[in-house]
Amino acid sequence: MASRRPPSVTLVGALLLVAAGLSILGGIVASWASQISGPAELAPALFGIGIAVPFVAAGTGLLSGWMPRRALLLCVAAVPVAVVAVSPFSSDLAALLPVLLLGWLWLSWYLGRPLPAEWVGSARR
Repeated sequence: MASRRPPSVTLVGALLLVAAGLSILGGIVASWASQISGPAELAPALFGIGIAVPFVAAGTGLLSGWMPRRALLLCVAAVPVAVVAVSPFSSDLAALLPVLLLGWLWLSWYLGRPLPAEWVGSARR
């Protein structure tokens, strides 16, 4: 059992939290930009906040060591699923889908490595 959080786990957890911040910011900017051509739409901002929730859950779960690997992957898997659900209405989000899927596959590979695998879920043991 790892007593100290490995630096790579800190980096990946911080990147998940940065992704949450960027999704919120992107949704707010998209809502703001929609008011240029007419009344402002709240849907992009709400979608950005909704996408940020799984990122925040996975990032804090990874940093704390409380969340098991499967739960982390399920949290992050909600993001591509939500993008697939909205992609018929937004071609910009549909273009992000390959990046999100590759990111999820990379996270799955990363969490299977020995050092992160030892840390993930270690606080529960």
